[in-house]
Amino acid sequence: MMENGETVGVGISSQRTPEGLLVTRTIPDAPAERGGIVAGDVVIAVDGKSSVSGAAIAGKEGSDVTLTVRHADKSTEDYILTRRKYSTVRPEELTWIDKDTAKLTIYSFDYTYKPDRVEQLMKEAEESKNLILDLRDNGGGTITNFRRLLGFFVAPSKPIGTFIDKRMVDDYLAAAKGDPKDLAKIAEWSPRKLRAIASETLPVYKGRVIVLINGISGSASEIVAAGLRDAIGATVVGTKSAGAVLVSQYIQATNGFMFQYPVSDYVTIHGNRLEGVGVTPDVIVSDPKIHLPNSPDEAVKKALELFAKAN
Repeated sequence: MMENGETVGVGISSQRTPEGLLVTRTIPDAPAERGGIVAGDVVIAVDGKSSVSGAAIAGKEGSDVTLTVRHADKSTEDYILTRRKYSTVRPEELTWIDKDTAKLTIYSFDYTYKPDRVEQLMKEAEESKNLILDLRDNGGGTITNFRRLLGFFVAPSKPIGTFIDKRMVDDYLAAAKGDPKDLAKIAEWSPRKLRAIASETLPVYKGRVIVLINGISGSASEIVAAGLRDAIGATVVGTKSAGAVLVSQYIQATNGFMFQYPVSDYVTIHGNRLEGVGVTPDVIVSDPKIHLPNSPDEAVKKALELFAKAN
């Protein structure tokens, strides 16, 4: 649930295959990981039934489920797991691809984003020549969080884009008498530009930057990818983003749910509207059909090739 970053279950991410559900990731400290299930295992039966699905594995907190798992060595094993609450939060990660290249992965810009952690990771990457910013599968989040991230790469003096709401359109009509549907002109006219929030402890990163996106990269991720391309010439690699960039707010609903509604649009500093359009990468690299840890990552491989060519 959005409010606490918890859900109930056994804690696996999976992809359907002809053999069953391929486990692509186990959630740290969740029942599946504690029980010994690992990425690469295939769930071939749930409670003795060969018709497996995520819905079959789901259930009430405290209830048991038996997963029949086929391991990579083709052996099979039954795991009796008790469904319970676990955290769905994925902390930001920094990995070193080689001695010159760091990869910073940001899974979300929502309430789970940890500014202090990201600042520490950027400090560790400060001396790298190259940085890969991985925003794949990042569905977005809050304005403040992505502005903080942008602050590691772009000086606040350099505008990134413009949020356009009804009040801005009304002001534009009153002052300029222009077309209220011409968002690029409204953005050009408005003095209210989106800018990064500078870090108080780190200078702007001086190395080369490549941003990875895919079809699930949305909202804040799209603004960051387009903003870094426009502001510092970062190369964008991957597949076209979601095109879901309307700024929205949340209000409390019933039964622990939240209601989301749009309040403004967004236009890049070059006058491009991203809603319904998305960010088209400079270099197209398709996502793998199967996501497994330590499997070849073609987008990262392409980023390394691009960095090498720039030397």
